[in-house]
Amino acid sequence: MPSEPPTPADFGLEPEDITELNAETLENLEPAVFGTFIAEDIEQIPPEAFTTLEPEQLAEVEKESLEGLTTEQFEQMPVEALNGLTSDNMGGLPTEVIAEFIPEHLDALDVKAFKAMPSKDVSKLFTHFNAKKITPSRVAKFVPSDWHLDLKTGALTAPVGEKLTLQSFSSTSLSTKNEGANVALPPIPNLNAGFGIGGAGSPLIKETQRSLATEESLADFVLSQDEKGTLLVKGTGDSKDVQYAFIPDADNVIQVNTDKIPIGLSTGADDFNTITTPEGLQYRVIPTPKDPIALSETLGGSDVAIGKRGDVMVKLSAKNTQCDGAQRMLMIFDPFVEPAPESICFKSDNGETTCDFDNAPEHIKRPGLHFPTDNKRSARAGEQAKVVYLDGTAQTVRPTVLSPDIFIQEGMKFEGVEGMLFKADGRFYAFYQGDSLWVRPNCNVKTKTVEEDGVISPSITRNDKGGVTYTIAIDEPTQTRRGGARQILIFDLFIEPADEDLCVELETGETFCEFDNAAEHVQFKRD
Repeated sequence: MPSEPPTPADFGLEPEDITELNAETLENLEPAVFGTFIAEDIEQIPPEAFTTLEPEQLAEVEKESLEGLTTEQFEQMPVEALNGLTSDNMGGLPTEVIAEFIPEHLDALDVKAFKAMPSKDVSKLFTHFNAKKITPSRVAKFVPSDWHLDLKTGALTAPVGEKLTLQSFSSTSLSTKNEGANVALPPIPNLNAGFGIGGAGSPLIKETQRSLATEESLADFVLSQDEKGTLLVKGTGDSKDVQYAFIPDADNVIQVNTDKIPIGLSTGADDFNTITTPEGLQYRVIPTPKDPIALSETLGGSDVAIGKRGDVMVKLSAKNTQCDGAQRMLMIFDPFVEPAPESICFKSDNGETTCDFDNAPEHIKRPGLHFPTDNKRSARAGEQAKVVYLDGTAQTVRPTVLSPDIFIQEGMKFEGVEGMLFKADGRFYAFYQGDSLWVRPNCNVKTKTVEEDGVISPSITRNDKGGVTYTIAIDEPTQTRRGGARQILIFDLFIEPADEDLCVELETGETFCEFDNAAEHVQFKRD
C-alpha cells in the first residue's frame, strides 16, 4: 500500500466517493477497504448503501471506526451482516446503536466472539440493550462462564478485578446549545440505572447513597444526578447549604471484593475520590462545574467543553480574557460549591435564586471569572481563580491541560521518566531519574490555526524556560481526522521539585511509588 497505515485512497476511493456510495458500489468494495475507514468515513456513508453490507466487510472495520456507525445506517443493515462482528471490533458499536437491538439482531451475533470480548465491552453491550426489547433470558447464552446473570431481575455480577462499562446517558441528551454557545460533555454513566441488562438491578445512585452512609461525616448528605449527568452531593441538617459537584468516571469502573475492599469513600494518591458500593462496584468521581450551562451563561455565552478527566475547556469572550489575552482556558474545578452570599441573594418559592449584584458591597465578587490578583505573572504561575455564577454560588478553579491522559502518554516517552500521575488540582506528579517533580500548568494557553493534510500528533518538548511545551490539536484529541484547517493549543508548563514525595525508598533499596488505585490514565514503569 502507498500509505502506512493504508487509506481508502489507496484503493481508489477518495473522500467525495465515500459520501456517494450506494448499495451497488458498497457491495463491490473488497473487505480490506473497510479496514481503512476511520469513524468519520463510516458516518458519511449514505444509510441506503448499507442494505448490501456483507459480514466479511463488517469484520474488517476497526473498533474505533465502528463508533461512527449511525442508527439510520444500522436500520438499513441486513441482520445477518452482524455475524461478521468479531471480539476485536464488536465493542466499538455506539451505545445508541446497541439500544436499537431486537432479538433478531442478538441472534445474529457470534456467541463465541461475544464471550471473548474484554469485560469492558461485554458489559457495554449488556447495559445498553433496551430492556423492553431484550430480556435477560435472551442474553443468557452470551454470558461468560465466570459471570452471573440473575434471570429474574436482569442484574449482573462480573468477576473480581474486571473493568466494566456502566449504562451511560445518550450523547444526544448530553449535547446542548445555550443561546449559540455549545456545551459539550463526555460520556457519563447514568447512576439512576443499575449494572444489568438494559440498566436492570439496583440503581447505582441508591447503592452509592448506601456507601456514603457508612461514613459518619457524610450521613447528612443526599445524592442526585441531573439530566446533564452532574452528580450533586447536597448536605442536610447541620450540613445545609454544603454542596459538591462531580461526574462519574466512565473509564474506571471495577468489580472488587468487598471482603478486602471497604465499602464507602476513599481518596487515592491522585486526590480523586473513589466510591465502593455494597455490591462491589468501584468507580471514581471527577470534580466538575455544578452546571455547565450556567457556566456558559456566567462567562457571557462562552463555549464549554468538559473532558472525561475533569479538564474543562472554555472559549473566552474578550471581557473574560485575563491571562495575556488567551482565547481559551483549560481548568479543573474544585468540587465544593460555595453558597451564595445571603446578604444579596434570595430564594423564591419555586427554588430559584436571585442576586442583587448591582447594590452589592465591593468585597462581593460579581459573576464571572476572577483571578486572585491583578498580577498576571501570579496567574500564569498556576494560582487558583474563582468562577462566580449568576445565582451567587462559586467554585474554585485551577489551570490544567487538554486531555491529561495524552499528556501522560507523551511524558512517559521521555527517557528517565519512571511514572506520572494526574492530580485532582490539575498538576502532574512525575518521578524522574530518582527525583520527585511537579509539572505545573498555567492559564496562558496559546492558540494557532494550521493547515495540515495528515495526522497531527500531540507532542511534549523541552523549552528554554526550564519547563516543557505541550502541543495538541483542539478538535480531536485522538488525532484521527484527515486534512483541513486545525486549531492547535500550546501549553507551557513549569517544572519544580515536589513539595511532597509519593515515592519512597524501601529497606531493600528499591523505590516504591504510591501510584495506587492505578486508573487507565495513570502510567508507571516497574523494574
